[in-house]
Amino acid sequence: MRPALIAIGVALLTISVGTAVSFYSVPPTATDHQVSTEVPSASLGPNETRAVLLYGISASSASLSVRWTATGYLTAGLYDAPACSTASPSCAVGSPLALWMHNASGSYARTGLTSYPYLLVLTNPGPKALNVEASCVSRSSTAGAVPVLTMLMVVLATVALAVIGGIGILLGLFLRRGFRSGPAPLVSQGAEDAASIAAASGGGAPTGPRTGSRSSEGEPPRPEPLAPGR
Repeated sequence: MRPALIAIGVALLTISVGTAVSFYSVPPTATDHQVSTEVPSASLGPNETRAVLLYGISASSASLSVRWTATGYLTAGLYDAPACSTASPSCAVGSPLALWMHNASGSYARTGLTSYPYLLVLTNPGPKALNVEASCVSRSSTAGAVPVLTMLMVVLATVALAVIGGIGILLGLFLRRGFRSGPAPLVSQGAEDAASIAAASGGGAPTGPRTGSRSSEGEPPRPEPLAPGR
């Protein structure tokens, strides 16, 4: 068993899991969008009616804020006008979203489904001309998207770390400590194996005059006869 390899493998697996969890658990940063429509101050004569188209962001979840002010009392109404391309009181659809009777200012806000444009209709019922101005602010947020290349690189890095960590753990569990390749060394078990050990280690056969072995009756060894001519 190799504890160091096991520790490295566990560390790599931990990093791999932590990377995957942190990447997929944290949502991408949302992007905020805002559109403002400003209606400059304009004169509204006696018994005059004027319509203003207000534009913004049409979305399933958005905020709408409309404000208007005048130098006198007006009658005003805010209407849906999704098919209106030219500001006209006849573009108003359905009941008013907000209605102000004899007011010098007004405001309206909502959050949810928005479908632009909206129509603001202003009527001056008095005998004097008035100045009026209006504004509309629309806000929405869209969830951020992770680029495909970034997601692919994170997935590949996570898988690579997990594979390397798993291999490290397996090697640490099954690889023996002090493992060496090659043949096992020869060990002498006595003087009788000296010749075989020397031959196996490359020392060759022993040199020098050969002598006979001692007989079982204890006689001294006999010298070998010399060859003729020596």
